Amino acid sequence: MYRSRLAEAYAKSEFGVGYEITSSGIYAIKYPHIYVSPWTKILSHEYGLTQYLSEHTTQTNNHILENQDILIFMSEDVYKDAVSKYIFNNSKSVVWKVKDREDWAKKISLHDKRQKTYKKISRQANELIKDIKQGGWVDVVDGENKPLGFSLPINIANKNSVWHRGCHAIITTPNKKTLVQKRSNNIIFSPKLVDISLGGHVDVNEQPCDAIVREIKEEVGLDVGAEDLIDLGIYKQSNYHPKYKKHNRSFIYTYHVRLNEDKPNLTIQKEEVDSVKLLTPSQLKRLIKYSRLKHVGRLNYPHVYYKNIAKLSEVI
Repeated sequence: MYRSRLAEAYAKSEFGVGYEITSSGIYAIKYPHIYVSPWTKILSHEYGLTQYLSEHTTQTNNHILENQDILIFMSEDVYKDAVSKYIFNNSKSVVWKVKDREDWAKKISLHDKRQKTYKKISRQANELIKDIKQGGWVDVVDGENKPLGFSLPINIANKNSVWHRGCHAIITTPNKKTLVQKRSNNIIFSPKLVDISLGGHVDVNEQPCDAIVREIKEEVGLDVGAEDLIDLGIYKQSNYHPKYKKHNRSFIYTYHVRLNEDKPNLTIQKEEVDSVKLLTPSQLKRLIKYSRLKHVGRLNYPHVYYKNIAKLSEVI
């Protein structure tokens, strides 16, 4: 009870308006309705969170778990208890690793236990805030690309390995050159690597064709319309990124865009794109064949990815 109550108070203090944050306990029924753990009282007072504490305990139930966008469990043990007692969507679950009081080594003082508990909760909460507020939300789909009726922040979708939708586009010029990008050093996935396509994820309630138009505008500043898109089909992609412990599972809607000029005026989004180049058909083939090209860089994905996703033999 003290962990979730404290986490709720901290999250309320940091998230700001527009978010509904509540806590509940699997065994809250054992405690008086107005009960607040002594640990929670001490830490809330010490860190100025008292005003954010909920007024009473709340017993966890199926209705609560069914109606939340994201479920946070304080530890693996709490999560397992919930799974054994309730029915809820595991895809919405995030498990923190906050030790219970009796899990700490006996040699650690009560004061240090409380401080370590608070630091762990604040660190996990700040990571959650970043996941929710950065990167947008996506509609979750099943392995057949059918919507499941709920959405998640893209970062949590990747952490939980759930399927969602993305969009990519191959962009070519009248003289048959293909635009390739070198990804920014600051981007999470595949920094500094070369990508033959532009794109990203499809936002909540967004159509893939609208998403790729938006992504092209954001990344390289080109204005294209839905009428400029040549549909190349859907590619099912599953990539695990061990460095970030994230598994990107997405249905990539792919398009080909033929520009009307050989030297397009580009405005690069430096947060995601380091540089762009226009490659001739022969240069593009060498890049795909050897996964790297001098003065361009190393390819983001292996040859088979680009062969399937873009049907490059037809594009070039």
